[in-house]
Amino acid sequence: MGSYTINSSAITALRTDKAVSLAKWSDIEYTSRHIVTKYYRNGTSWYRLWSDGFLEQGGIGPEAGTVQLIKAYSDTNYSKLLTSRSFGGPVYISTAETEGYTTTSSFKVIGSYTQTYWWYTTGYAG
Repeated sequence: MGSYTINSSAITALRTDKAVSLAKWSDIEYTSRHIVTKYYRNGTSWYRLWSDGFLEQGGIGPEAGTVQLIKAYSDTNYSKLLTSRSFGGPVYISTAETEGYTTTSSFKVIGSYTQTYWWYTTGYAG
């Protein structure tokens, strides 16, 4: 997360969200606590590693089977999000949360009624 500093007393009476949109960019300083230190993309798979070790990665998964992560997480408590790539119709996708199906470098998709799906994971790099 970061913070904004507005260097203009003329707009301090406005709400912060409005002040940011009305201020000139030269009057705004953005200070980020964390920055992206590594980024990788290969086809539809990608990852983004932040300076504090936070890791995001994603891609397109097959109908069922194991999703191999590009970079390993520090433990198996990383978050997973799967969503259908098809338009219309029901979406039934589940992942196994039992031991042996989720590792620091992969997770298994048990069933899917869509042909392919987008997957996205977050956690801390191993």
